[in-house]
Amino acid sequence: MMNKLLLVTTLCLSFFLTACTKTSTPTDTTMTGKQELPAYMSGNYDALQHYLNLRSQNLTQMPDICTDITIYPATGTSRAGNILYDIRYIDLGDNQITDINADYGCLPNLQELNLSYNKITSIENLEKLTFLSKLQLHKNQITKIK
Repeated sequence: MMNKLLLVTTLCLSFFLTACTKTSTPTDTTMTGKQELPAYMSGNYDALQHYLNLRSQNLTQMPDICTDITIYPATGTSRAGNILYDIRYIDLGDNQITDINADYGCLPNLQELNLSYNKITSIENLEKLTFLSKLQLHKNQITKIK
């Protein structure tokens, strides 16, 4: 009886983890540790340098990194191996971004954000970036700060 219960529990746990890890994110993703990265991060993230390079990608808006990265249920919100806690520098320079409208509050260790050489007219949502020490905004068209 105990062996059958263990087998059923193992099968249910296996099914639960498999069912929970299926996401609605784009199919072009890359596995890194226990997290699934969006396609735009594939090949652009240097874990050793804590650097996300999205420079000159013809982006028209800031990527919503906090929503786009799926944390697997097995890790929950553990800091161990969590890329959201690892990113310290994001380079979004030389794109076509018009607004600072992404909420990067899930990146508590983000220290530098480069948004130079874009078409930014409005700045907002920076209040949650408590560790941000350098924000590069030169060569933009800023008219509004919220």
